[in-house]
Amino acid sequence: MFPVIEIRDVAVKFLKMVVQGQVDEAFEECVAENFTHHNFYFKGDRESLLQAMKENHREQPHKVFEVKHVIDQHHMVAVHSLLIPFPGGPRMATAHILRFEHDRIAEMWDLSHVIPEEKINEHGAF
Repeated sequence: MFPVIEIRDVAVKFLKMVVQGQVDEAFEECVAENFTHHNFYFKGDRESLLQAMKENHREQPHKVFEVKHVIDQHHMVAVHSLLIPFPGGPRMATAHILRFEHDRIAEMWDLSHVIPEEKINEHGAF
């Protein structure tokens, strides 16, 4: 009997591996060859984002990444997390939305905003 692959686990694994600098391995294990993404700052193909993620890790190797919520439905997963890009850097609320084909990430959207020091909303970002 083969183990059941939960796409929510693949999504979290991918994001954690990327933050740890295991970008090539993350793409090899988790990302479909026909992958596309919707990050405004890079071309929408697999190789462009892979290279950008490697460069980001070289520039910011000490990121903090904490998953706060994971929602999955059918072939989509949303991961809501805290990201601190470098020691003493801004705290950021991030959301990654990943569309899967089988057990591979085929498409991704990412959104983030800086969490202000002074909050008006008493519930915070998480």
